[in-house]
Amino acid sequence: MDRSLTDLFRGTTGGQNLGVGQAMPRTVISVLVATLVLAGLLGMLISSQAALLLGIPALAMTLFLLLLRFPRLGVYLLALLIPIQYWTRLENQATAIRYLGWLVFAAWALGKPVQKTSLRRLLKGPLFGAMAAFLLWAFVSVLWSPLEAWQVSYFTFLQLAGMVVVFVDLVHSREHLEATLFCVFVGTVVGAGIALYEYLSVLSHWQSWSRALGGFGDGNYSSASYMFVLPYTLFLVSGRSGWKRVFALVSVPLLLTAVGATASRSGLLSIPLWLLVQFREAPNRRHWMLWFLVVLCSALLAMRFWPWATIEYRMSTVWTGGAPEDLGGRIGLWVYSLERFVQKPLTGYGLSTALGDWSRFVPHNLFLQVAVRLGLPGLLALVWILAVSWRSLFLAYRQARASGEGETAGLVRAIQDGALLYLFFSLSLDTAMSRLLWLTFALGHICRTLVGYEVASESQSQMARKVQASRLLGFGDPEERLHG
Repeated sequence: MDRSLTDLFRGTTGGQNLGVGQAMPRTVISVLVATLVLAGLLGMLISSQAALLLGIPALAMTLFLLLLRFPRLGVYLLALLIPIQYWTRLENQATAIRYLGWLVFAAWALGKPVQKTSLRRLLKGPLFGAMAAFLLWAFVSVLWSPLEAWQVSYFTFLQLAGMVVVFVDLVHSREHLEATLFCVFVGTVVGAGIALYEYLSVLSHWQSWSRALGGFGDGNYSSASYMFVLPYTLFLVSGRSGWKRVFALVSVPLLLTAVGATASRSGLLSIPLWLLVQFREAPNRRHWMLWFLVVLCSALLAMRFWPWATIEYRMSTVWTGGAPEDLGGRIGLWVYSLERFVQKPLTGYGLSTALGDWSRFVPHNLFLQVAVRLGLPGLLALVWILAVSWRSLFLAYRQARASGEGETAGLVRAIQDGALLYLFFSLSLDTAMSRLLWLTFALGHICRTLVGYEVASESQSQMARKVQASRLLGFGDPEERLHG
């Protein structure tokens, strides 16, 4: 395997492997993997019960061994499955990404003793301080939360935090970052294809209230993922060549068509916001014209297939009816949430979906969702996490521009625009437990770290060239002359 391709999957830094699998003989791992795969296939061929008892555990163990040897493979698999998690459910209706997340985290944790690196250095930074404050208060909320509901919610937060830690630790070069984003992009395009399949398969008996659900199993969340990757898609169009550019060009109308197929009001309203943030700072006039032509042609093509009757019906519910139906009923939910928050501003009602007469209350707002559940301390911790992430993206973009790293600046800007669009969706969605939201937290920290490392490396390279030139000219080391 090519060395650069191997580094793309292994958790390596300067040739040092970060996975415990490197310490195991390659032959032993190959035999174990082959045995477990054979056991899994035999279990599936014998019967469905044998597949459950033998096949699935064997395949899970095989994947775990692969993750030990190639830790970053887990990052790419998670990134790929996030946008299509609803369509990768098991028989118990649990999503496969939940179990994959624990496998990835376990393989990563086993690799840390082999690597002999301190977690203190990894967890140093404002992001992890904010996350620790949020998790600590969520843990304390067990005192006033229904125990069973608290366990489900809190361990979901723990897995999301673990995902952030793993991403931050294993994505430590621009190539790794681009590979991670490309996996998210591919998964999202697959999710858009699912939405279009749902739409076209029932087109003959499509009703005015029908909607495509997409890879998240919910039209709003799926639409949010499509808009999240659109800025990155245009980055590929302008910054790449070959098959990636062609794939991105084809994906723009596909993603826009899927937004219409979900008939998401937030999705449709986010398109003008996307255009505004996309064209506010194009890298140059040629790219601006290319983006404009791509977006114009894609929008015209997508709108040709949109279910206009459904869109008109859903938009009509925004402005008609009494106050509870304003903005599709959102205002009534927000007012009710604020009233409940005022009643318990310090503690909230705990990590439970029940609230008052509601067996499953949905505030349809990220900030109100956290405020009602965890009170003001939880809300402040969430705002702290968001502020740290946005500041990291802003500083990374500014530093990349100042150092002349135009391509890196474009990549960071695409992430920043995608995060802004997802935050817009969060104003009308409960995204506190969304993997895509927590992924943006990790991406902010990664961008800040990578840009700082690239700038420092470039400065060191320039200094080394100056020293070499000074010595060749017979002037000696400039640092020695400066202090000498």
